[in-house]
Amino acid sequence: MTKTGTSDDGWTAYYIDKITNDNWLLTRYDSEYHGGGVPILKRLPELTVGELITIALTSTDTNDIVSASHELSEREKYKKENFTVQGVYGYDVAQYAHRFPIFKELTMPAGTILVSFRAYIDKLLRADRIGTAVCYQTSYYALEKFRGNVLLSDVTVDYLNDFERWMLRKNISKTSIGIYVWSLRCIFNEAIEDGIVKRDRYPFGRRRYQVPTSRNIKKALTIEDVSRFYHYQPTRKEEQWAKDFWFFLTWEMGSTPRTLPA
Repeated sequence: MTKTGTSDDGWTAYYIDKITNDNWLLTRYDSEYHGGGVPILKRLPELTVGELITIALTSTDTNDIVSASHELSEREKYKKENFTVQGVYGYDVAQYAHRFPIFKELTMPAGTILVSFRAYIDKLLRADRIGTAVCYQTSYYALEKFRGNVLLSDVTVDYLNDFERWMLRKNISKTSIGIYVWSLRCIFNEAIEDGIVKRDRYPFGRRRYQVPTSRNIKKALTIEDVSRFYHYQPTRKEEQWAKDFWFFLTWEMGSTPRTLPA
């Protein structure tokens, strides 16, 4: 790929793939973190907010759901995009119902994860934080599929460990599991502040349940491996694109395809 320009702030670079004529941009998520955040390569034109919300709510692919939710949160946090779809939606649960089926669930007693998640999502929507609300709804349905709409008091260290093992058996990444559990932890903190559950029932923290994080294992290639790859002559345009893409990421950003979110 050939670089065609850079944004004024220097955080975004623009490229064109001369084989396919596709335009791409290279940016970073969570740029406030050490190292400048995670490098993200996106095909242009970017998906609209509506398209991202649809993917996050209807996709059956966990990686797609996590990527779309992360993109929504990023736009909401840094770009301050209007998630009310050009002002068509005022806050009215009925108008959000087609995007947030959690509001259609049967009313349950206070203290269940459904009621707590729904109350927090309601608060997020009132603040126009739709991208974050999508993330929390996704987390609720992941937990609901595990053991149903349990009481918060039933969310113990054993429950969380069992949930993590259950998700791993379904080949869900630790990154995705971490997103679900972080949401639940926030809900638990809200419930404690509201007096719904006692503080001594809190299952998170040292010597309790630790939210999982993915391990970043460095695997270096030898000079001979890189040389063979560099001098390899692709026989198809798809191979040429893959080769160019790999060297672009490695030399331009110090990253490899495995470090990028799906």
